[in-house]
Amino acid sequence: MATNSENEHQIEVPRRLSLTDCDFQKAQTDCNSHVRTNSDSLPRQERAVRPTIRQRFFSVRKKTPRAEFDPKALADFRVTEWDPTHLLMELYRTSSSYFHRSRLRKEGMLETLNLGQTRPGIFRRYKRKYLFVSDSTVTCYQTQPADVNQTKPKIKVLLPRDYEPDAYSEETDSDTSSVLTNSIRWQEGSSVVQVRDRESDRWFTCRATNDEEAGEWFDTIRQEIINPSFIKNEMTLHYEAHPQEMVDLVMIVGSCSIRAGFSQLEDGAPLIYFPSVVLHTEETEVSSEYSWGFEAVLPSARQAASSLLKYGFCYSQNLQDNVFKPLHLSSLLYYVICSLMRLRDMRRIRLLLSLPQAWKGYTEDVCHVILGELNLGSLALLPAHILPLYHDSTSLTALVVRLGGGMEIVPIVEGVVLETAAQRNPEMGGHLIDTALMGLLAKLNVRTSSTVESFLWRFVKERHAFVSLDPEQDLITAEQAPHKFQRVVDLSEFRPPNLTHNTFHIVSERFQCAEVLFNPGLIGKDFPSLPKYIAQVLERVDIDLRRDLGKRILLVGGTTLLPQLPERLHKELSLIFSQKGRGFQININSMPQREHAAYLGACQLLRDETYEPILRKEWINLAEWQKEQEIRV
Repeated sequence: MATNSENEHQIEVPRRLSLTDCDFQKAQTDCNSHVRTNSDSLPRQERAVRPTIRQRFFSVRKKTPRAEFDPKALADFRVTEWDPTHLLMELYRTSSSYFHRSRLRKEGMLETLNLGQTRPGIFRRYKRKYLFVSDSTVTCYQTQPADVNQTKPKIKVLLPRDYEPDAYSEETDSDTSSVLTNSIRWQEGSSVVQVRDRESDRWFTCRATNDEEAGEWFDTIRQEIINPSFIKNEMTLHYEAHPQEMVDLVMIVGSCSIRAGFSQLEDGAPLIYFPSVVLHTEETEVSSEYSWGFEAVLPSARQAASSLLKYGFCYSQNLQDNVFKPLHLSSLLYYVICSLMRLRDMRRIRLLLSLPQAWKGYTEDVCHVILGELNLGSLALLPAHILPLYHDSTSLTALVVRLGGGMEIVPIVEGVVLETAAQRNPEMGGHLIDTALMGLLAKLNVRTSSTVESFLWRFVKERHAFVSLDPEQDLITAEQAPHKFQRVVDLSEFRPPNLTHNTFHIVSERFQCAEVLFNPGLIGKDFPSLPKYIAQVLERVDIDLRRDLGKRILLVGGTTLLPQLPERLHKELSLIFSQKGRGFQININSMPQREHAAYLGACQLLRDETYEPILRKEWINLAEWQKEQEIRV
């Protein structure tokens, strides 16, 4: 039995101290008041050694690995008001040096204020920063960066899109200045220029050394709003200066992205690169009322009650069930050629077009749209799986493995496609990894509430995911020493900062999401794995061709950029054929820039004169096609 003197030194701890049923602020107030009232009677030594209730609470709180899920914050976050443009610009950027040089409008040192601050204060004064104007953005760095792609900017201002000129209209200077009043501000004789941020609707203020320099920056940003720099390049200027020459245009329509550009640009990167997303209404029958790419995901477009947001050739190979229809193709070409590239004379364009496999039996409809409605000069239709061979021009014999949003494995011998042995699965690929990653992160209370937020999981996959060479051993290592695989994912740059699950930790999820390529049964899929698909294709071809195809397995597509994927494929294929007693050599060829392999191969095909006999058979001339239509009528 404790005596009364001993009971005087005891502290009654409140019962509500669990993380699940205790409000932190109320518990902190109750505990601190309890300690203040009863700790005075304790001896000095006991008061110094004994931990406080606040320290105990935080010691328990730090042990939880799960991200806090706040349903109220997720409900307050309206997805229709979220602008994912900044996120998409991070995903759909190219690494070509020419591409970045051609898009750069202006750079230099200026004095700036914080975003949303229009006047300097006592403590928040002007600070010198280094500014870039390009890609419809004003990017602000602490100092001049050595590599723009590797340096995180201090401030990034998305320029407004209030001025949307028609491809065939001519606007006067007075109309343009009136439209831009709410986008950029500057008065003659002043050294201060203000630009409105499209995402936050706040003003960004910068100050030059004199009014002349401020006027130059004002004209530069103004022209960037009216005519974005990524559509102005050497080929566009050459096209305008030589009205009699034909222009070779390449366009690759994929399951996740659309690439387009001029074949004469030898540096390699596509000039136009955006997601294959279209926004339209159910009643729309006019191609000009469709929105594509970055414009389709804007909040103002998605908030329309009758809008339908569709995502590319993701899951269906049947044209009837597919997203794109001939009207979609007409709208897409108008958007790329007229709105982005600003090309007016359609008869001067020779288009090399690659469409998904679903359009293979609808060549006549495609020709009617391109030659009959748009009146392009010439058209060549080539499948995307054969174009990478012209980029890697060592041989026209290879087993092409395309992994983008879906999967396509096609054996090609001396430029001839062996279609009977090909394998295709629109569910196997990047979309399958995104689905697995979404399920893994849901266990960490990291959730999304709309389809447009699926680009967040693609960002996490491209930045942190990898393929494990020994998944069972890596899973044990992740449990025993999680610091070896742990990464911090920060999405606050793309989403509102008030969401509690914007920052979270991932450990084994980094390689578990990519494991579905080798074991689809992890998420309930009953089709074979990627190595088994490749083995089935090799077994279907003639026995004399297997060794040549096995020596040159060509990986192309964005999903093949996952680290250690070629090594894991080589390991699995060698194991499969060794068990069957067919030990021939396996060689995985992963070329650089393989995410743009089809586009680069198409450009090389148009530039190289040795491939001219191949193209001569594929070109469909507008005049010849019109004569054929007259004969049919």
